Amino acid sequence: MSSLVSDSNNSVAQCFRLPNSGSTGAITTVAANNASSAALAAGVYRVISDVAVSLAAGPIGHAATASDLQMRADTPEYFYINSGDILCAYDAGVGGGVVSYTRMP
Repeated sequence: MSSLVSDSNNSVAQCFRLPNSGSTGAITTVAANNASSAALAAGVYRVISDVAVSLAAGPIGHAATASDLQMRADTPEYFYINSGDILCAYDAGVGGGVVSYTRMP
């Protein structure tokens, strides 16, 4: 039995199944500062921010900087995160932004 999602023509659909309720978290970022999530389980995460930020992932204690991956506001992206790593956000803009992440099943 396959765990792939199929469309009405029984063809594989390139999409994620909706996540279970409660699998979303948020990081509140502060201008010119770094903020991070708690340690995460391995998997693909949908990440979206309401302000432009720089993103990085790494072990606990890791920090994002202005030179890390740039992410535009209101543009969701998908990333694989290793088990135990944290998601870090650096906001060099106006501050007060929120980065939301959801583990995709």
